[in-house]
Amino acid sequence: MNEAIFLKRRCIIKNKLRAELKTMRKGIGNSRKSILDLKIFSNVLKCEAFKNAKTVLAYKSTDIEVGTDAIIKYCLENGKKIALPKCMNGGLMKFYYYNGNTPLVKSTFGIMEPIEDENNEIKSFENTVCILPALAFDNEGYRLGYGGGYYDRFLSAHENLITIGICYFDNIQSRLVRNEFDRNAAFVATEKSLEAYNGK
Repeated sequence: MNEAIFLKRRCIIKNKLRAELKTMRKGIGNSRKSILDLKIFSNVLKCEAFKNAKTVLAYKSTDIEVGTDAIIKYCLENGKKIALPKCMNGGLMKFYYYNGNTPLVKSTFGIMEPIEDENNEIKSFENTVCILPALAFDNEGYRLGYGGGYYDRFLSAHENLITIGICYFDNIQSRLVRNEFDRNAAFVATEKSLEAYNGK
């Protein structure tokens, strides 16, 4: 098969699945979502890498994402540093420390992000874990994101960073379409379990 045709088909498959998963996410009622989010948070707390981390790269969740408020609150109350992402020009992403009162602004993607501030930018990722947003993970920890590629590029530049994916169990797929550059998560937490993989 011609490579261009193959890549186009792969893109179509991913976008179709993204649309289906977004519709599914929107169908979760607020009360059920709150219960599921807390169960996922409880499973994140079981992760030794999370327990031992001094810094957690998180994100301010949107309505269709697994809620991260409990994770952020826990870290701030238990001596862990929190950093949130900001999408930059050129498809890059940087993380800035967040103390609970740090000003945030809504991005063009509708995500609450920190203001760019070189003095507040995280430069070292030692003893750090990254909470990964996703529409889906598969049974080997590979991720389907939202299509922007920001986390893919960030993780490619920080290969030793330990990653913890968070996802609803109903969104777990048997096997996602992937390429040779994709990395699987080290852990994936759903409302049912915490699974460990050989990724970072």
